Amino acid sequence: MMVPFHWGNLLPAHIEHAYKFLAAAERLENLAPNGSGDAFSKPSLFLAAHSLELTLKCLSLWTGKCECELQNEDGHKLSGPYNRAKSVSGAPPAPSA
Repeated sequence: MMVPFHWGNLLPAHIEHAYKFLAAAERLENLAPNGSGDAFSKPSLFLAAHSLELTLKCLSLWTGKCECELQNEDGHKLSGPYNRAKSVSGAPPAPSA
């Protein structure tokens, strides 16, 4: 598959990966019994947080960072990807359903 030049280093699989973590968090929350008293379970919050991390890193890839830079410079710290995301104008393409 040829990636459009405006996607930078972002591949559709990167977006799909982030989307799948969010979808898993939503599915897990839907399994919780109504009125359980726990608005969000820790496992679903973990999945949603990881989706957010991956989404921020997708924006970094879209702006031209490479995966090795994200792994070496950022690791699981979100300050770098978050600051890069704040400076992005436009938006990367949405995942296909």
